Formats: sequence, C-alpha cells, structure tokens
Amino acid sequence: MKNQRSRQQYRPRPGQRFRCLVCGAEVTVIRGGSGHFSPVCCNQPMVFLRQPVPMYRCSVCGSEIALIRRKSDNLDPICCNISMDLIRATEPGAA
Repeated sequence: MKNQRSRQQYRPRPGQRFRCLVCGAEVTVIRGGSGHFSPVCCNQPMVFLRQPVPMYRCSVCGSEIALIRRKSDNLDPICCNISMDLIRATEPGAA
C-alpha cells in the first residue's frame, strides 16, 4: 500500500528539479502533464530545487534536450541544421 501522508504537490513543468535529502538522487521533469507531481525517494518527500535544468526544443522537429551539466558558455545545441530554442523553466505550481 502506498504511503498516504500529506506531501507538497507540483504541476509538473519541464526543467523542474527535485532531490532526495537521504541518498542525493535527483529527478528532472522532462515533459509536464495535467496531473500533480509528488516525488518520493527513500520513503521521504523529495525537495524542490529552485535552479531549473535548462531545456531546449527544436522548432522544426520538436526534439527536446535537457542540459545536465554546463562546462562552459559555448553550448549551442543544433538540430535540423538550426540552433535549438531555450525553453524557460518556470517556478513550481503548488496545488
């Protein structure tokens, strides 16, 4: 049976990040839906991280990528022979 305790719920939006304070696992929302997201790890609610993961989308084919780690400011993701558009991740929508 799933744990039914009260947890913070979020409207999932691309780029949102959450971390487990017990083991350090992190998750990132790739594609948001219409439901409410309450990530749990190690039997504890995961915490929302204010710094979103930068997400990019190709305006031609719709491919999307997430930037996991930046080593320099020289990143220019190319898809379909054009630069991909940066998707602005938003603050969480608490329900």
